[in-house]
Amino acid sequence: AHYPPTREFLDACDEIGLYVQCEAPFCWTSVDKAEEDEANFPAFLEASAAMVEAHRNRPSIILWSLSNESNPNPRQGGFIGLLPIYRQLAEWYPTVDPSRATTINNVWNNNGGLTDVANVHYPDHPDTRFENYQHLAGDTRPALIDEHMHNHCYN
Repeated sequence: AHYPPTREFLDACDEIGLYVQCEAPFCWTSVDKAEEDEANFPAFLEASAAMVEAHRNRPSIILWSLSNESNPNPRQGGFIGLLPIYRQLAEWYPTVDPSRATTINNVWNNNGGLTDVANVHYPDHPDTRFENYQHLAGDTRPALIDEHMHNHCYN
């Protein structure tokens, strides 16, 4: 789910046993480089803390996502594992909820092992075998396809 899901959605997931990745309300923060300025950490932390506080007792939530597509493109010299805000958030989540894993949904890299779960964002269809993804080479973390079969116009 992009961003924290609604109470009604989580009620239904809790009832039927559907697993949920609960995502912090950040998307494309790399556009204005908000994630690169450590002065913005309190705002990132406040929103993340509110999400965890609101949803921490939900049995359906198995994974916290730090953000969606909010990382610099490595083709432009960026690498999310080096960004102080996401590094601090990745260290913060286990202190408030050690029972759930973390990930960050990104297209271009896999955050250098910053989170507990690696991901394949928009895998090439129909070949979704993880061994075909160079950014997972040598990565021993569990891997998740976090977005798949996106709108036709993008692919």
